[in-house]
Amino acid sequence: MVYSLFGMGGDFLSDHWLAVKEKDAHLMTPGADRVTQDMLTHLLAPALTPTAEAPIVLRSDGTASDVDNRWFLFTEAWRNGNLLDFVLGVPVSATLRELPYAERLTAIPPRLRPAFLEDQINATFPPTYFLHGALDHVVSQGESEKTYRRLRELGVNTVLDIVPDADHGLITRTIPPLPAPGADEAQERGMDFVEGLLRQ
Repeated sequence: MVYSLFGMGGDFLSDHWLAVKEKDAHLMTPGADRVTQDMLTHLLAPALTPTAEAPIVLRSDGTASDVDNRWFLFTEAWRNGNLLDFVLGVPVSATLRELPYAERLTAIPPRLRPAFLEDQINATFPPTYFLHGALDHVVSQGESEKTYRRLRELGVNTVLDIVPDADHGLITRTIPPLPAPGADEAQERGMDFVEGLLRQ
C-alpha cells in the first residue's frame, strides 16, 4: 500500500517542476525571496557530507530553513526548473522542458524511469491513500488528483483526501505554521485506511 502524505502526488514531469520561473518567483517559505547563490554554493561542493536529518526551523531573521540551507537549495532548484537534475543526478530538466508534456516520460532514459511514479502506474499498483492540502503551494493538488483518477480508472483501491485550509505539509500559512484545521482527522483517516488493509 501507499500512503502519500503532504502532497507528493506524482507528476515531476509537469511545468510546475520543469519551467524556469520569473526572477522574483519563489515558494512561500519565509526567506525564500532572499536566497542568494552565496547561501547555496557550499551545498554543491563534492565534499558535502550527506545527512538524513536537516529539520527546518524558523530563524530569528524570519527565514525558515535548515542549518545548511538545504531547503533553500530545493526552492532555488524549483525556481530554476532543474529540481530533477538534483533528484536524478543527471541533467535532464532542460531537455524535458523543451518537449510537449505527452513526450516527456518517453524521453527519460529507461534506467531513470523507476524514479517516476508516472511510469509505475498500472492495474497492479498497490492500494493508495492520497492526503493533500488544498492550499499547497509547493506541490500542486492537481498532481494527487491526476494520479488518483488514473488509479481509479485502472480499478486500484484509492482514496483522495483534501484538507481545505492546509498548505504543504498540512500546515497553516501562519508564522509559526500550525497544523491546519482538519489535518489531524485526515491523517487518522489515512491511518485507518492502512490499518484496514493490514487487517485483511
